[in-house]
Amino acid sequence: MRVTWKALGVMAVIAIVFCPSSYSESPSPEKIIIKPQLSPSERSLTRIEYQSRPGIGLAVSGGGARGLALIGVLKVFEREGVRVNFIGGVSMGAIVGGLYSCGYTSQEIEEIAHQVDWGEIFSQSPLRSSLLTTQKGQSEKSLFHIRFQGWKPVMPRAITSAQKLNQLLEKLTSRAGIRPNISFDYLTPPLRIVCTDLLTGARVVLSSGNVGEALRASMAIPVAFTPVQIGGHLLVDGGLVDPIPTALVKEAVGFPVVAVDMSSDLRPASQISDVVDIADQTTTIMTIDKKENSLALADYSISPELGGYTNTDFSDIDGLIEAGEDAAEQAIPALKRLIETRWQTDSGGKEYRIRQSEITELTNMPRTFFASVFSHSEKMTSTNIEANIKRAFESGYLADAWAEVIPETVDYSIVYHLRDHPRVSAVRFAGITVMDEVELIKLVETRAGMVLNSRMLSRDRSALENYYLGHGYGLVRITSEFGQSDGALTFKIDEGLINNIQIEGARRTRDWVIMRHIPFRVGDLYDSKRGERAIDELYGTGLFETAKLVAEPESTGVTLVIKVVEKPYNYIRGGARFDLEYKSRAFVDFVADNIFGGGQEVYFSATIGEKKRSASLNIHTDRIFRTLFTNLLELDYEEFKRNHYMDHEYQGYYKQKSYGGEIAPGRQIPQLGTIYLVGLMRHFEWYEPNRTGKQEFNKLALGFRSVVDTRDAISFPENGKYHYFELEFASDIRNEKTAYTRLQTSFGSFYRLTRGLNFHPIIAVGISSAIMPYFDEFSLGGLNSFLGLFEHEYLGDKTVQGTVELRDRVSDRLYILARYNLGNIWTKLESIKLSELRHGGGLGVGLKTPIGPIQTWYGRTDAGRDAFYLDIGHEW
Repeated sequence: MRVTWKALGVMAVIAIVFCPSSYSESPSPEKIIIKPQLSPSERSLTRIEYQSRPGIGLAVSGGGARGLALIGVLKVFEREGVRVNFIGGVSMGAIVGGLYSCGYTSQEIEEIAHQVDWGEIFSQSPLRSSLLTTQKGQSEKSLFHIRFQGWKPVMPRAITSAQKLNQLLEKLTSRAGIRPNISFDYLTPPLRIVCTDLLTGARVVLSSGNVGEALRASMAIPVAFTPVQIGGHLLVDGGLVDPIPTALVKEAVGFPVVAVDMSSDLRPASQISDVVDIADQTTTIMTIDKKENSLALADYSISPELGGYTNTDFSDIDGLIEAGEDAAEQAIPALKRLIETRWQTDSGGKEYRIRQSEITELTNMPRTFFASVFSHSEKMTSTNIEANIKRAFESGYLADAWAEVIPETVDYSIVYHLRDHPRVSAVRFAGITVMDEVELIKLVETRAGMVLNSRMLSRDRSALENYYLGHGYGLVRITSEFGQSDGALTFKIDEGLINNIQIEGARRTRDWVIMRHIPFRVGDLYDSKRGERAIDELYGTGLFETAKLVAEPESTGVTLVIKVVEKPYNYIRGGARFDLEYKSRAFVDFVADNIFGGGQEVYFSATIGEKKRSASLNIHTDRIFRTLFTNLLELDYEEFKRNHYMDHEYQGYYKQKSYGGEIAPGRQIPQLGTIYLVGLMRHFEWYEPNRTGKQEFNKLALGFRSVVDTRDAISFPENGKYHYFELEFASDIRNEKTAYTRLQTSFGSFYRLTRGLNFHPIIAVGISSAIMPYFDEFSLGGLNSFLGLFEHEYLGDKTVQGTVELRDRVSDRLYILARYNLGNIWTKLESIKLSELRHGGGLGVGLKTPIGPIQTWYGRTDAGRDAFYLDIGHEW
């Protein structure tokens, strides 16, 4: 191309005008916009403090009982003002940390730790108060259960299903409401729970769902507790793959991470005594390297001195907590330096020399309100400016905010653009069906005329949700909506209406068997106390290894999921006992449970002993279909050598045989007792000592029976009552002249006077209309009747007996006992005289053991007769 001089001249002019020389002074750069990236949840201030204020992330180990040391660590943090902004935990550390995230203070968690009966919480037995009367008996007194799948014995997956622990965690975590089902970020501080998938060996981090179920899963120590199924995973203790989840917490937060190590060291041989100890030692060996790596990754680590404690030792809770306090107090100076250093280090970014700053765009709030909390200095970084904006957001009055850093000749100026919320014209409620709006309006701080404040709204929503939670409505969700056109603030209340009910895990059991225990239907509101009672009852059926209710939130309302894990339904159970008079005997039951999925139990029972032998076929239905009607049917055969005494001397025994059947339809009265209509037909034959010839009686009887049993335990109960009443009309089928009416009643109560002292009165009365055959006569004597006399020492047709017992618990399992007896027995009504009442009493020692109660007594009557008693095992 040919270029002329004229063209070059034109181009030079253009270059001078539009392309300044590189040597000329460059204009200042464009203004800089600083705007924090806030999530929607941060804008509503559910997590603003977590994001913007200095604090720590906490990674906590497990450790069983040792994990309670975390309570002490949290107590010191609260006292010293160390903010915990995030928690990641496993096993017991997850439980303590999880309760902290659910809103409990360290003091409240300490009180919970003291209130829990740790020996009972890990037991398999259901709460006795949840059982129907017909369920309180043979199964409770059994020493072993062997379950079968077909003909193959089924080994239990763990020592316990920890159903009581699960129910406790469900109850405690209900304080957090239903929002954690959406995300654990709604907890304060946010929480992550680490588990191990038993199927793949992978680490599973739970960040949403049912908090109680998640905590129970992380606590599922292999061999000790059964795994928990969640979302296709079979979950156990997270400590197997991540003993201290430091890396997890570091990934989630941008502030110092503190690891708290409460895990066990390797045990000496003297501390390895059972399968749980072996499993714990194995886990410790497998995770040593992982634990060391996690501790090295932490910015700081706290290791309480727990050398004298094992994972299963809950006997010194105060000592465990104090160990955590001591370790945390030593760490406080270094922790505070670490937090301050990290906070200052994070205040980085480009530095600007600031000439002036101003606040604009506010319409309802004064500028001085924000200027007073802003940080001002001659030199500021972008992080400093961003922190000012976050502090402005923390006030709750802003809808939006950003800053412009405007270059001047050599300095900069800052313009903060703060857009505040409008004023509230009215406060309204929507969705209320069970509460009084007048009471709700008293709970909220926001009033008409105020500038809308998102932080205040958050407190208002929490206050309203806590009010619902306090009244048992645990599934409530409350949102707020502001009308830009009319300025009205509306609290929308989702009270937790049940949209659907689903059952998971029931393969054999019919749905109606489960649903008869569930007091909710579609369209109902969930009530937490009724829900807890329903799970108690469902587990009390004995059909399930575990049972729980889980609410899954929908856009509005919830789906209520009943999760059960069925037991193998064919099993053998058995037990044994010993006493000085009738020696040893044992029973074994062959049980077919949950027949046709309807909850019925059929079992063949055999008893073998030196003086007692029996066999029976029993069909047992606790509840007929959906009703509270019950039925017992028994066909039996028995041989009994009944001791006979004269003048307090053993004279041999009555050799007795009987066979027949009994049917007892009845009506259950939940939490109280059962009333039966009883029909009986049984043949008796016996030989009396020192007499020849067999005596016979073909008994046909019809009567009523009532049993009330509210005792809290079957061995050494602390509270409750036991009342037995029976009215029977009977005769010998072959001889109508033998007809008689027999009435028997007894009433006993247990009253806790002090923590260890218990008062137990009993009164019993028996009376008949005519002379009865000897096997139906009332008796006086024996450990459970009248001290100082042998069992069945006196027989008769009328009796009155009274007992007062004092029992002092001197340790968890050891009792000192004292008893006073008053009563007698007569053959004729006209011979009854109060002046002939006998007196007796005695002292004893009792021990609660895994095989049942062990009692030894010495008793003496006012006539100088005495007896020594030794009783081992449950009475059946």
